[in-house]
Amino acid sequence: MAVMDYYIAWIILSAIFFEILRNFISPLFFSRVSLTYNKLGRGKKITWGISFASIANGIIVVCLSVYTLNQPEAWAEPIQFCDSSVKTNLYVIAGYLVADLWWMFYYPVESEASIVFKLHHCLSLIGFSIVLNYEILGLFVTIRLTSELSQIFKHTGSLYKESCEKINKTYILNTITFTLSFFLSRVLVQPVFYLEVWKIFGTEEWKRISTLTHVIWLSVGAFLDIVNLYWFTLVMRGFFSIARKMLQNGTIHKKNDKIILTKDKKLNKI
Repeated sequence: MAVMDYYIAWIILSAIFFEILRNFISPLFFSRVSLTYNKLGRGKKITWGISFASIANGIIVVCLSVYTLNQPEAWAEPIQFCDSSVKTNLYVIAGYLVADLWWMFYYPVESEASIVFKLHHCLSLIGFSIVLNYEILGLFVTIRLTSELSQIFKHTGSLYKESCEKINKTYILNTITFTLSFFLSRVLVQPVFYLEVWKIFGTEEWKRISTLTHVIWLSVGAFLDIVNLYWFTLVMRGFFSIARKMLQNGTIHKKNDKIILTKDKKLNKI
């Protein structure tokens, strides 16, 4: 079996796995742990299933990324390194992105699909295909994959928000954690990535890879960085919105899917 056929088969299996998580496992899980779930409409249940699959993907990918980044070989040979942990990680994340693209087209409202998300996923898959096809750049793609850390807290927060009438201390803590994880894994990691690129630029290993390949993977990375910086501005806007409400010494409640402020002093402690 050709290399491409081999990794495409694993990606398809991964996509099926996440569809099973969304369609079968998440209803079983939420119906047992959440009183809110059974009261939701079909659309909201689909959204919860997508969030469940995203959280699972984030946990798996981050754990594999941490394992890979703790291997000395990854840093010693950043271009040639591409071991089984890197490939497994890419099978998982690529399968999830394929499944997520399917959900975006089939459930555009429930998945909150946008052209930016679709473009982000497609370009990411192009970058992953280069790594899997040529078995190179394992360190660089793994550094990128740490960004999935923020997805865990993003979707956990959205589920918690739907489950609670009052956006309380736990939700606020998750929002802070999400903001920090987004900054660390999607913004602060960018200088680390480009520093490693600079270290190997022009070396003999660098020259063994075609100019076109370099242009593609660096262009994909640059685009994703711009998208992440744009998303970070939105994250910070939401964070400061909640912070302002806290400083106004009120209690945050949900009403018609919007966050409002009440002045009940008995409930002031968030």
